[in-house]
Amino acid sequence: EELESLKDKLKQHKEDARLSRQELATIEENIKYGESTVEELKSSNAILKEKLVLAEQSSTSLISQKKQLEEEFCVFKEHENAVKQSLKRSLENKLSTAREEIKVLRDTLENDQANTKAALRDIQRYEDEKNVLQREMV
Repeated sequence: EELESLKDKLKQHKEDARLSRQELATIEENIKYGESTVEELKSSNAILKEKLVLAEQSSTSLISQKKQLEEEFCVFKEHENAVKQSLKRSLENKLSTAREEIKVLRDTLENDQANTKAALRDIQRYEDEKNVLQREMV
């Protein structure tokens, strides 16, 4: 009976040992999986760090380009304003010159019209005198 009891205990210990080995194998598998996951995460982390460095470099470059474009835009706007002012002055001068020319032409036209009216009056007077002389001659 004692032998039976020892055999049962031995059987139980063997079963416990088998279950412990299975559990150990599962734990080792989980550890390997965890180590694999850690390696993948390290690799992913390294890739993300590289991307971050590239993004920071790109960001710095883009900020520099933005600043340069803003400066160029300011220079362009200043040039544009200078050109606008120059065109405005030029057009104002041309308008003033055109107005003076129109005034001179208007004055000339008025003088010519006055001379024409005077000449027409003279012609009419000569016609009238001619008619009077013709009637007197008849």
